[in-house]
Amino acid sequence: MKKFSALLCVILVTVVLSACQTFYNDSTENYPRNNPSTTTVYLQIKQLPTNSTVDAELTKWRSEILTTNAAITDETAIKISDVQFRFDEDNEVAYTVDLTIHNLPDATVKKSVRPFQITYTQTIFNPISLLPDSETFSYVVLFNSERRHSSANTDERITTEDGNYVYFWTTAEPLEFTDVYPNRPLYYLIILAGAGLVGGLVYLVSRYYDCKKLKNQL
Repeated sequence: MKKFSALLCVILVTVVLSACQTFYNDSTENYPRNNPSTTTVYLQIKQLPTNSTVDAELTKWRSEILTTNAAITDETAIKISDVQFRFDEDNEVAYTVDLTIHNLPDATVKKSVRPFQITYTQTIFNPISLLPDSETFSYVVLFNSERRHSSANTDERITTEDGNYVYFWTTAEPLEFTDVYPNRPLYYLIILAGAGLVGGLVYLVSRYYDCKKLKNQL
């Protein structure tokens, strides 16, 4: 009997802990990035210096980045090892730049479980934070998604012809997305409890009228 009681106690504790995680829990998952990784940034021209050309400014900008990062001796530091331009004749708005970056931080996903909702917050390193301040160029980072997120730490978003969502950042803050979902188990329990309550009320009302009918017959 004691062993059976101990087993029931263990089962009860397990169920309670599982319920706590279902309705109140915080966790963080880290997803490593490839090393090195290739990340795309777009350059937009703010204003060209007098007597200068775009090609000359692009070459100067690339040389500045590579020289600065070559001087970084810390093997664990985040740094750029290569800068490649992709000239797209159809893109008259911005210049596409592929950055080869070493030691990118992990992408993190924080999960916050509360009784009525579950929140996922995804944070991704922003390569703009590695780029120098420029009077000639402004920077843009794009992020494509097949679905719309509940919110993001940017106000800019467009929808492409194929239905994808494109978010873009012009500052160096990390790329952050938030998705909010209902915590379905609690809603199921509320439905079950509501069904039980309604069933109980129907039973009591039915019993009341049965007793009243029997009393009248007597």
